[in-house]
Amino acid sequence: MFISTDDQRTNEMRWMPYTRHLIGAHGVTFTDAVSPHPLCCPARAEFVTGQYGQNNGVSYNRGVHGGYPALRDPGNTLARWLHHAGYQTGMAGKYLNQYAPDRASRKGWDHWNPSIRGVYSYNHTTFFNDGNPALRRTHVDDAVTGYVNSYIREFARKKAPFYVWASDLAPHGRLTGDRGTEREGTNPLPARRHRGTLAGVVNPATRKPSYGVGVRHGMKGGFTTPRLLGPAMNHKFETRIESLQAVDQGVRSIVHTLKRTGEWSNTYIVFTTDNGYLLGEHGLIEKNYLFDEALRVPLLVRVPGARPTTSDLPVTSVDIAPTIADLTGVTPERVVDGESFAPLLRGDPLTWRDTQLVQTGRRARIWSDDGWKSRGVRTDRWTYGRNARSGRVELYDRKNDPFELVNLGRRRAYQAVVAELARRTRLLKDCAGVDCRTRFGTVRQPDVG
Repeated sequence: MFISTDDQRTNEMRWMPYTRHLIGAHGVTFTDAVSPHPLCCPARAEFVTGQYGQNNGVSYNRGVHGGYPALRDPGNTLARWLHHAGYQTGMAGKYLNQYAPDRASRKGWDHWNPSIRGVYSYNHTTFFNDGNPALRRTHVDDAVTGYVNSYIREFARKKAPFYVWASDLAPHGRLTGDRGTEREGTNPLPARRHRGTLAGVVNPATRKPSYGVGVRHGMKGGFTTPRLLGPAMNHKFETRIESLQAVDQGVRSIVHTLKRTGEWSNTYIVFTTDNGYLLGEHGLIEKNYLFDEALRVPLLVRVPGARPTTSDLPVTSVDIAPTIADLTGVTPERVVDGESFAPLLRGDPLTWRDTQLVQTGRRARIWSDDGWKSRGVRTDRWTYGRNARSGRVELYDRKNDPFELVNLGRRRAYQAVVAELARRTRLLKDCAGVDCRTRFGTVRQPDVG
């Protein structure tokens, strides 16, 4: 089982008790998981290919290098690899941005049911429904859970192994229109039974020193109006965690179905989101930035028969497809950039890369514009990025500045650090396959008193 949300912050797991108890308490909770390209479509392309944007083609939500139309070889995904190995497969919910039904996307899916109209409406969504489009006026994530439960029951009767993806919408903002090309900003719409149930809960971001504050000696905050850093911002947070209640109940329902069908004892469940989200930190209400609030994501894996544990291994969205392939004994049909963390789930030793490529994109209108915004790397201490157009350098020392308040990129004492991380970025930004998993060693300490 793969269960994903949309734009969820790590601290919002606090309000998802069923998910923490039924998945996290039966396996591994990753405390430093990362979405290395923190935007909806690039992250989802990573889910289905195990590749970074430079290899799967998706660097943004829109433009010539963005959205589903930019995905290279769209029929060659994790689902096809599993289907070729005898797995039954089903999916319901949000797929890649700008998705429109085509023959290629259905390859490998026994049940193919992405949302195709009213994708962000929450209560007026049309699902593809295996080629017989169906309008659902119930809450979209309740509909996703209903479809997924029906697939599990059907697949369990047939006895062959299965892979099902429940792709929930919460807590993404509500938009009008079909494919999310409109301006974002409207709050999510919780299910009617959950509206107002968490009123008064304070947005944890307001307690951070970075809340509403630009970065010193570097990027200034943007996209923020004073009203959104007041009560309106807190209401936005309330509706986000209220919208996640339907997902949390959906997890409970899916687990119940797995138990009733006799599949619970041998089913892995992966729960994560496509990217994090800034809710006022640095004066931003956004994703697609290399700040930790956008990069870090919840990731919990239920492991059959396991006791609860945590791991600070910095696994990423790119690693999920290779891990599922490893757990199922399937050979990927792409050259995957990610790495399987299945050995850790089994309790075996695992050596991991020490430097993670991180990047953001922007809308490109012509093919000669590669569409990159910032590219850089993240280590256990440092976050480095360079703006692809302006050349501006960002360097944050998360050990001594966990809220990323001070950009050290231009400080003389840190130029050796900048040079080393820039070198790693040059080696990783066009990497493919095993070259993306290079271990570089420790970064030399800065020359400061």
